[in-house]
Amino acid sequence: MKRANEYDVLVIGGCIVCIEASLTLGYAGYKVLLVEKEGSIGGKMALLSKTFPTLDCAS
Repeated sequence: MKRANEYDVLVIGGCIVCIEASLTLGYAGYKVLLVEKEGSIGGKMALLSKTFPTLDCAS
């Protein structure tokens, strides 16, 4: 992993908004470090399939 001073932006949190912000900033040319305290990213999005089990985003 790079040193902290080698990044332009620090994004704290791995929710869908933080992921989108990180991607947008990365595409804009910034060096982004995203940190998340949990073992996986996505926040509440992981619960979406449990809340709406028949939801098919592809249709």
